Amino acid sequence: MWEEDEIPGQGELVLGIDLAKTLNIYEGDFLTVIPPEGLILPLGETPKFERLKVRRIISTSLADMDSQYVFYLKGKALVSLRDSASRQVGYDVWLPNGEDARDVKDSLSSFSDVEIQTWMERNSALFYALKLEKMMIGIFLGLAGLIASFSILTVMALLISQKRRDLAMLRTLGLSSRRTVKIMTQVGVILGGTGALIGVVFGTGLSLWLEFYPIHGMLPEIYYDQQIPALVDWRLVVGVLLASFLIAVGGSYLPAQTVAELDPSDVLRQKN
Repeated sequence: MWEEDEIPGQGELVLGIDLAKTLNIYEGDFLTVIPPEGLILPLGETPKFERLKVRRIISTSLADMDSQYVFYLKGKALVSLRDSASRQVGYDVWLPNGEDARDVKDSLSSFSDVEIQTWMERNSALFYALKLEKMMIGIFLGLAGLIASFSILTVMALLISQKRRDLAMLRTLGLSSRRTVKIMTQVGVILGGTGALIGVVFGTGLSLWLEFYPIHGMLPEIYYDQQIPALVDWRLVVGVLLASFLIAVGGSYLPAQTVAELDPSDVLRQKN
């Protein structure tokens, strides 16, 4: 993807911008490369080294590459260090489907003299951090849902408490306890279900919009991926609707059952 005049030639290399800042090196400067085992030679022995010119300094927005990697053309640089004891040769295999990495690793495991590492294993720390973040977000969202369920219980308890005299009057006119519980439960389900449905529709619609039209440029530049992704899990959406329905039913039925068990004459004799 580079222009022809940007490709490093004989005795040249390319540095990441963070590594160049650490070494205080600019384009056109020379860099002396020494293998690690050359630093532990006895005093007086000169290690193998190669002096290379910095052709270009690049920024990939990937911290590991910008701070640790140098790039050169094989056969045109670091030729004298090819037989270094610390030299390791590795190959990156890019697959059309990243989920096939485990199958490819299993097929190559018959080679005993190679070490195979998938992209999942290489980024295991990142995936663990994302899993922990997802778990914490789930806990906080669960607590928010629990608080919302208590709000439904509180609202229904207050509503039924305010309507105690009205319900008692209806009971004296012939309304049965079972019918009273059914009516108040229906009222609670309508109120709670309406609120839950509006919230699910609004939240799912916003998530779908973010899924198809991700927001770019809102995150700081320290992130190599500055878009905010979103993925709608329809199983979670259905689960939220079912949980909201059950909470609305339970939060309406329990206060209604309590009021239905009261004696209408006692309720009507009370001043408040």
